[in-house]
Amino acid sequence: MGRCAIDHYKEVKRYSVFSHDELICKLASECQYLDPAIGDATKFEFDYIVKQEKNSRKLAYEQGVTDADRVCFELMPDDERQCDACKTTCFLSAISCLCKPNILVCINHVDQLCPCSPKKYCLWYRYTIDEMSNMLDALR
Repeated sequence: MGRCAIDHYKEVKRYSVFSHDELICKLASECQYLDPAIGDATKFEFDYIVKQEKNSRKLAYEQGVTDADRVCFELMPDDERQCDACKTTCFLSAISCLCKPNILVCINHVDQLCPCSPKKYCLWYRYTIDEMSNMLDALR
């Protein structure tokens, strides 16, 4: 249900109240405290998130993005981590360029950041794919 709402907000370029991915990651990181039903729902959603993130990062690299930096998105104000294209609140990843240091886009809008070559872009990520896979394994 939450994923559908976030996807709809992206389509209509509406600001979200919170990061759905951030909520799911927080639940996944504290899975030992979850009610079994909540744990199952979290596992299902987090599995989807990890697959999407893995595919999106692969595509970003195929498009020419070469640089990457770890970022703690949760320490940034929400209005500083919103995709310039779809207004979603970024948490797992975002793309930036030195030509527009105050602008970022979600990993799905690499082509809408700026006219620079993607070789000049930087992928900001919260967790490595391996870290997310380990979090997913802990939910099983």
